[in-house]
Amino acid sequence: MISFKSHSGNSRNFRTTVEKDLFDIGRSNFGIVERNINRIDTVVKKNNKLIVFKSETKEVNGRVWRTAFKKDTLSLSKTFLEIKSIDSLKNALKKKYVGYLVNNLQFIDLDKENKLNKK
Repeated sequence: MISFKSHSGNSRNFRTTVEKDLFDIGRSNFGIVERNINRIDTVVKKNNKLIVFKSETKEVNGRVWRTAFKKDTLSLSKTFLEIKSIDSLKNALKKKYVGYLVNNLQFIDLDKENKLNKK
């Protein structure tokens, strides 16, 4: 509708345009701002596997509308076996999960924890 008026649309033709659905109103979000934020929060290493905990948040007009928590279990492939630091883990995760934020990543190595507890 805004484009109709901004492009010098004639008021006489407006009704015909609405009736024939020439605006694609059914597909319009009417200016609602939606944003998806995907984040990897925690990675746990246990028994040669990485368990990746993710959160996927949808915001509508600056308010959290829905958050889903998910988890993936990854076998330690060659890529993940060569990881020696948190930064290299973050880089590997960025390649695997394109578009996910990994800034505040928590890493827990349960294999090391178990070895320490057995002493």
